[in-house]
Amino acid sequence: MALLKVKKNGKYIHQIELDPALTYTAGRKEGVEILLGAEKAVSREHFSLKYSDDYWHLEVLSKFGDVIYQNEKVKNISFSEDTIFFIPPYEFEFYKNRSVGLPSATENPPSPETENQNDEFEKTVVGKIETIPQIQFVNEDLHLQKTISLTHLKEWTAGRDPNCEILIDDQRVSRKQFKIKSLHSEFFLVDLGSVNGTILNNKNIVPNEEVKLRSGDKIQVLDTTMLFELKNSNFDKGLMALQPIPLEELNSQEPHVPSLYEPQNLPNLNSSFPPPMSSHYMDPNLAYQLNDPLNNQAQLNSQIQEEDDESLKKKKIRMVLIGVVFLVLAAVFYTEVLAPPTSTKPNRSNDPFAKMNPNELSLLKQRKEIANDYYFKKSFRLALDETQKILKRFEELEINFKKTKFGQEVEELDKKSALAIEAEKEIIEYNTKQEEQRKNEEKLTQIADQCATKLKSNPSMTMSEYDNCIASVIYLNPAHPKIQSAKLKIQQAEEEKLRKMAENKVYRENVSKLKWIYKKAVKTEQEGNFLQAIEDYKAVLKQNLPDPEGLKKESNSKIISIEKMISMKSISFVQEAEKLASEKKYKEAIQRLKAALKVNPIDMTLDQKITLFKRELAKEIKPIWEEATIEETYSQVECTENKSCAIEKWKKIILMDVQDGEYYIKAFTKLKKYGAH
Repeated sequence: MALLKVKKNGKYIHQIELDPALTYTAGRKEGVEILLGAEKAVSREHFSLKYSDDYWHLEVLSKFGDVIYQNEKVKNISFSEDTIFFIPPYEFEFYKNRSVGLPSATENPPSPETENQNDEFEKTVVGKIETIPQIQFVNEDLHLQKTISLTHLKEWTAGRDPNCEILIDDQRVSRKQFKIKSLHSEFFLVDLGSVNGTILNNKNIVPNEEVKLRSGDKIQVLDTTMLFELKNSNFDKGLMALQPIPLEELNSQEPHVPSLYEPQNLPNLNSSFPPPMSSHYMDPNLAYQLNDPLNNQAQLNSQIQEEDDESLKKKKIRMVLIGVVFLVLAAVFYTEVLAPPTSTKPNRSNDPFAKMNPNELSLLKQRKEIANDYYFKKSFRLALDETQKILKRFEELEINFKKTKFGQEVEELDKKSALAIEAEKEIIEYNTKQEEQRKNEEKLTQIADQCATKLKSNPSMTMSEYDNCIASVIYLNPAHPKIQSAKLKIQQAEEEKLRKMAENKVYRENVSKLKWIYKKAVKTEQEGNFLQAIEDYKAVLKQNLPDPEGLKKESNSKIISIEKMISMKSISFVQEAEKLASEKKYKEAIQRLKAALKVNPIDMTLDQKITLFKRELAKEIKPIWEEATIEETYSQVECTENKSCAIEKWKKIILMDVQDGEYYIKAFTKLKKYGAH
């Protein structure tokens, strides 16, 4: 079953076994499953925990609050493994599969007897000493200048930025030089890609790589030296329990072993004490004893009795030791001075420095310290001279120094000094180049501003004119922003000019095109093809073309005029046709209707009237046709004197009927048959 442990300021306050069937809410609202204190960073309902798809999922419910996970603010977390997340000052430990080791918030409180037993057990557990990480700024003599305690966070940044937790007062230091990370009670140092680098225990560390920190490690950034310390939070209290040894005891002839547990030497809090030593240099056993809560009064009394019993034994032991020391000194004196010389085999040592004179080796080591001092004082050339002399001496003596720690340190210092000299050269070259660039920038800016003023007063300035203006400084930086900006303005002005010219050309072409369409409509109207003229004028209206002369308006007027004229002509033809029809002149009436239909073909009533008049005309022609048919039957086709004939009647039908009439076609066929057409 999953387990959630909650810490506040390093102390456990909740332990909850997470039931997959339940949803847990954490916040400061009463009634939530995980109740937190009324902290500013905690909302009433801050986050929820629920189980789904084989994972526990965290979702932030607060609109303004966050959860810190892996040094980032997140809104959702899916727990696939044991992990830690934070809502300062709370720390949450999630265990995917873990049984409860301490009473959970839902369990009954322990009995007083059990609680006392647990307290006694806690007092004897090793590793329960609480430590506070500190950064101690020291001078060249390692004298403490100031101390910064690293608390309440999991990451602390060092640099010259005022927002850094560890502020380094040196303008040469990077704004963010390095950071210290806390992870599972361990601390790591990470250089943040700084310019000058970060030195840990006299060795440069690789940028952006974690290096484990231990209490007492020395961190150097240029001239600033810092010590990383893990200070026992109870150390000062324990140290105050120590009684200083009286001066009389130190000067007494009778040896005396001071006891921390003698009744007359109980702590006097009002006495003055020497300044406490750093926990880094303190005996771990003594530090442990000072913090061991088992040193109660009962143990003090028992130890007092033991020391009284051992007092006489120690005196006897001292006398025996003095005698043993005397005998050892006598034996050494005999061996070195009085004993006859004996032949010994040469000692073949694996130490490459064995064949060197110890005094010379000592001088070389001193020279190395001098070189190291030169290096830290930034006298890199002097440091390089010293290391070169040492390495040259090694070569003269044919010593394989690379296999020794001393030789490796000299070689590393030699490389660092050479690199520092090269870096100094690069810095000088860089500064010289920067100064030259600054002067060139001032000169270029001055001329560019003058040309910009001319361009402002003359927006139509051409590119060649601007090139002549800037020619004296353009070689310094052709890509300078001011030059590029001015050229861009000129280019945009020229492009705008060309664009307007192109637009004017297209405009004129479109105006001409609309005129041509309008003229075509006028010509069609003049030819009397009024319906087509209407269509042509409508085509003018449909064009999405510029119309500076108002041709579309004119076309619309033309359409109205032509339609009115067509309507009037159509009415006139119909009236004439009806009058002729009333006079039995059906052929002429049909012709008038056809003329009206030609003028106004969309009038469907005209076709109906034409059909009606054709039917009436056919009634009048039918008797004549029947007579002609009879005469043809009796062979009276051709005319003779005093006799009618079929040909005469057929010709009469041709005159009476319209060309598309029924009897006109029949009569025409008969006449053609008899050759009388």
